[in-house]
Amino acid sequence: MTSARRIFILLYTASGAAALVYEVVWTRLLTLQLGHTVAAASTVLAAFMGGLALGAWIAGSFDSPVDSRARAAAPLRAYATLEIVIAGSALLLPLVLRASVPALAWAYADGTAPARFGLVRVAISVVVLGVPAAAMGATFPIAAEWLTEAARLYAANTAGAAIGAVAAGFWLIPAIGLRATTWVGVALNGVAASGAFWLATRTPANTETAKTAEKFSVEDRTKNSLRSQRSRRSTRAAKSSGQSALEVKASPTIAWIAVAVSGFAALVYEVAWTRLLALVIGPTTYAFATMAAAFISGLAIGSAAATRIARRTSRPATWLAAMLLVSAVSAVAAAWFAATRMPLVIAQQVADPSVVFGRLVVSQAASVALLLLPMTVALGATFPFALAAASGPVSAEASVARMTSRVYAANTVGAITGALAAGFLLIPRIGLRATFEAAALAAAITGGVCLIVTIRSRETFRSRSGGARPAAASI
Repeated sequence: MTSARRIFILLYTASGAAALVYEVVWTRLLTLQLGHTVAAASTVLAAFMGGLALGAWIAGSFDSPVDSRARAAAPLRAYATLEIVIAGSALLLPLVLRASVPALAWAYADGTAPARFGLVRVAISVVVLGVPAAAMGATFPIAAEWLTEAARLYAANTAGAAIGAVAAGFWLIPAIGLRATTWVGVALNGVAASGAFWLATRTPANTETAKTAEKFSVEDRTKNSLRSQRSRRSTRAAKSSGQSALEVKASPTIAWIAVAVSGFAALVYEVAWTRLLALVIGPTTYAFATMAAAFISGLAIGSAAATRIARRTSRPATWLAAMLLVSAVSAVAAAWFAATRMPLVIAQQVADPSVVFGRLVVSQAASVALLLLPMTVALGATFPFALAAASGPVSAEASVARMTSRVYAANTVGAITGALAAGFLLIPRIGLRATFEAAALAAAITGGVCLIVTIRSRETFRSRSGGARPAAASI
């Protein structure tokens, strides 16, 4: 990996940290205005995820420039511009939220118009979060188009997000407040934008010597040639070992369905865990930051591990199905322990006369992170495996940004559905325990179906290839 690519991954990590700094801050601001109910939290999450999905879909719809030199610099400039838009939106968000107070007061009407208040709350969340969330979502396919390593980018961004969630919830907001914490996020966006602009100036698109530009074009063609050779070798190896055509070529339908269900389950778990931790730990910023940091840390570990495995395996769809099954089992086990055993442990800690608040918070956060680790690692691994399953080994000619945006958008649409279903339907109607079980059941069924489909496809391919070999031998 060249130094420019390493620098860009670090920049994208900083962008992920800024995104979670904003999410913690904005969740705090919006719940102060919209309420601390599960429905309010679900509305905020759904609006945020909707913006991410829309931005990713729009960004993936644009084709790259044909000229290799322009293709090298254009994504970097677009990415830097988006980072500036995110920073500007973050500075304007408190002003827009303050201006919405009269509309909220009118809609609330002393509690006599709950339906109207709910609709206005959704509208305000979409307006306030739409632009920055869409810009955040658009950065991923654009960054992946330049780096051509979407899974590595996802892992780096998620690792930065985990750092941002921990820093914002446990240190920045308590120490310097919401406004100054927002400026920390703005500074991180500024670093990412400045670094991307700097990298753009160092690409062959901005050099005046034709020799450098020609060198870049040769390198670009060489990479494509190597990818094509690897694709042909992978296809031949798969055919010789009896791999299924579904896994050898691509499994976009399986990948989109599985990653959408993964996003659905993840957001149901996130909303439910936010509620559960508020009951066990307390409805504080620490509780939300604990949940967010625990979730995102596990996602980062899972995506990083899956990125390495996805490069070596010829069966990403099988791995994808297995991760859904693991996440379902571990989610139910973690929810059972948190509901039955964790309150007793926390009560014992609080009753200790020598307890120190800071140590107590850190201990609770570590306990929750370890409890959620198996589930979140499995959920984090689904995205890289979905990318590998959707693309297949012959995707070098396809648009990286378009394929990445489709998988990302499917995952985010599932997340939107999960956030809304958890806050407005599942938790109010069937309770927390049944909500965890329903999300786990959906993930388990999807994982089982995906596993059955891939196994049957492999058997079908083996039977066809077995019948074709004697015919070929007779000829």
